Amino acid sequence: MKIIPVIDVLKGVAVHAVEGKRDQYRPLRSVLCATADPVAISSHLKSSFNFGEIYLADLDSIMGGGPNLGIIRRVKDVGFRLMVDAGLANFEELLGSGVDQIIIGTEVCPGLDFVKHSLAKYGNRIAVSLDSKGGRLLSPSEGISAMGAVSLAKRLHSMGVTNLIFLDLARVGTKAGLDFTLLRDLRSAFPGNFVVGGGIRDLADFHMLSEEGIDGALTATALYDGTLSFGAIRKYLA
Repeated sequence: MKIIPVIDVLKGVAVHAVEGKRDQYRPLRSVLCATADPVAISSHLKSSFNFGEIYLADLDSIMGGGPNLGIIRRVKDVGFRLMVDAGLANFEELLGSGVDQIIIGTEVCPGLDFVKHSLAKYGNRIAVSLDSKGGRLLSPSEGISAMGAVSLAKRLHSMGVTNLIFLDLARVGTKAGLDFTLLRDLRSAFPGNFVVGGGIRDLADFHMLSEEGIDGALTATALYDGTLSFGAIRKYLA
């Protein structure tokens, strides 16, 4: 199991994401770095922890604006394997900017045909994120939003998806803990690479995720507020 740091970018700066309430997001304040510049933060994550992989959520693009391609390129240049959720931004542009894996979030996904066509073109460079809030999947597609997370995980696996993320937006930024019952069910339903995010509190949560066979954990708040030190998470660094 590996820890993957997250940088949420809004209006060109890193922000503290809490419960998916984007109108309330504020520039990130971190013990690691005195600035909210996402490139500077990524540099500190590399120098302080030597992470090999990073997840960037381009909220400007997810919310319908253009992607922050300049920021994406500069974060890539720091030396990470780069996962990016930029909504429905041009995938060719993202790959040309150094993105290694494109995240298709259910929050913006127009339907499973879109996933199917993306897989046919880009293969395992695509990951699908089950974006959940209040126990329901978020999606403009009625077919997706009406499904349960476990049922959709099974369906995606049958379609050939090999990389799956479960993101509980209601828990993001709260350190409220994880729904391990649901995560166990999702792990059983999806035998591919499975990453989770939202609500991670401390080192004990990583231990439990590892024991459940989860492949990776997206982490932001517990890193930026100093809860997690290099020594504590060294075994989980990717």
